[in-house]
Amino acid sequence: KHDAAELADNTQSFVREIVLPGLKKRYTECLLAGFQSHQLLLGSDSVEEAAKSDALACYILATDASPSTTQKYRSNAERKKLPCIGLETRAFYGQLFGKSDKVVLGWLSGALCDEFMSLEMSIRHFEETLSVE
Repeated sequence: KHDAAELADNTQSFVREIVLPGLKKRYTECLLAGFQSHQLLLGSDSVEEAAKSDALACYILATDASPSTTQKYRSNAERKKLPCIGLETRAFYGQLFGKSDKVVLGWLSGALCDEFMSLEMSIRHFEETLSVE
């Protein structure tokens, strides 16, 4: 017989040790698949070009982007009514693609973009749930 506190601890451990690492692995795989299929754009030039032609579906900003860069892209996203998200640092995004640090990335619309946004929301949800408890 298990009490509620033990069940809560087990649930937290499951989320921390199984669910979050699995979601983060899929998040990384989704980014790589997007890059390989040319649905994910790297760097401000290509992202801004796609935004100008209304091809952009989502901005991704590194968590350590400068305040001015963050402000610029958040206001662009707001004006275009696009999400502006991102869970990782510029070094993470750069290393993932074998490039220099990447602060700004962007998704073209499609199933990978939709999956990525769903993964990001799930990761944020579980991280917030764990940090509250």
